[in-house]
Amino acid sequence: MTKKIFVIIAVLFVTLFLGSSVFATNAIENGARDVGTEVKDSWDKMSGTVENAGNNIKGAMNTMGNNIKGATESVGNTLKTTMDGNNHSNNYQATRTSSMAGNNLFRMNSTAWTWLILAVLAVAIGGLVWYYGTQNANNSRKK
Repeated sequence: MTKKIFVIIAVLFVTLFLGSSVFATNAIENGARDVGTEVKDSWDKMSGTVENAGNNIKGAMNTMGNNIKGATESVGNTLKTTMDGNNHSNNYQATRTSSMAGNNLFRMNSTAWTWLILAVLAVAIGGLVWYYGTQNANNSRKK
């Protein structure tokens, strides 16, 4: 008797599980289809938004470029008008602003002072290299 009850319960469980499996499969399939549709719709909406944003940025950049072009042309035209108004007179005389005027220390210009300072630095560096080189040689002989 227990075998019959066990077989009946087993058949009921198998039938129940197979039936619920079919229902679950249909629900999963429908859910996946719905999710796919939602993803596609969202993608379409997003691509439209990105495209609109790109067009807006493109329009703003074109406007900014045109504004910069207009301002540059305006400045150029103003400079041209100013230069043409000066009639390019030949009365301009340059004033020498070099450091070669006669009131420098020892009557040397800045270039001569630069070379003199570089020469002194080169001698000082050479002396330091020689000093440390001989100190190292003396220390190795004392060992």
